[in-house]
Amino acid sequence: MRTKEVSSLQELISLTPGSTKLIFVADVGATNTRVSFIPQQITNTEILFFKSKAGSIQQMIDFFQRTAEEAGDKICSRIVASAIAIPGPITDGGKVTVIANFAAKDTAGRTLHVDQLPKRVCPLGRTTLLNDLHACASGIAALNHIGVLAGSFSRMWASNSSSGSSKNKSSSLPTNEYNQPSED
Repeated sequence: MRTKEVSSLQELISLTPGSTKLIFVADVGATNTRVSFIPQQITNTEILFFKSKAGSIQQMIDFFQRTAEEAGDKICSRIVASAIAIPGPITDGGKVTVIANFAAKDTAGRTLHVDQLPKRVCPLGRTTLLNDLHACASGIAALNHIGVLAGSFSRMWASNSSSGSSKNKSSSLPTNEYNQPSED
């Protein structure tokens, strides 16, 4: 699984699969927010994304709104859900967050409710906010479930054998029950 940044929203939109149901995903950081439209059933191991500056809730909402406007009905009508990874605590069942890294005078200025997001890309009742660490852990579990995770770590695991020996001792990791590829 790999990600690739595209140079414009239009490029992202033009490369989005044409007839499948989509999930709008976003990764919110301190200064940038990345967005993508991924197929509900992922068949490709490359995720394309577009990045824009967004260091406040209003800038993030404006970016999502611009994304919805540029995507138009051709894309937005196929969005079945949204998942937004946020650096901060998530409460109220994935509906409220305080974005830790955004600039604001007080906590209220960093608080986001899911119903503030543009509905065309963040459908009501089908949008969830995830803590970014939780999103990462969920992604790892999902990759393992579809059989892609072991390949992501094959280079690391290739330096270890079951006896703990390695062709290149300086780059090998200690072997234990937790850092071995899955047999599934």
